[in-house]
Amino acid sequence: RLAKRAQHKREARLAAEKEAETAEKTKEDALREVARLKKVLKVQRRNMAMKESRDRRWNELQDQHQRNWGGGQEEDNQEGNQDRNQDATPHGYLRDHQTTDGFGPRSGSHLAHPAQGQRDGGGGGGGGGGTGGGG
Repeated sequence: RLAKRAQHKREARLAAEKEAETAEKTKEDALREVARLKKVLKVQRRNMAMKESRDRRWNELQDQHQRNWGGGQEEDNQEGNQDRNQDATPHGYLRDHQTTDGFGPRSGSHLAHPAQGQRDGGGGGGGGGGTGGGG
């Protein structure tokens, strides 16, 4: 009977020790998890701050651009198209695709007579090739 009681005591002590160990482990795990979450939060906070400052900078740039160039891109486009239509060249093509000597791919009869075209601005075309530039 005494031996049995001693064994019970021993088992109880072992069980208690084991439980304490588990509790200690759990505590350590919890602390580790807290540290990990803190790190995660720190990173997230930093990312947020970076994003906000980026957005702020972008908005400032947008505002500045708006101040410099005003709104109304559509109207600008309209004007550009009208200018283009008044050009003597087909579709205002030369105005946009100007080569250095004033002869674009479509400036006229220099396509048929390259040498003459280069010399007198499009031969037969009445020197129409030389217009353009601007921009």
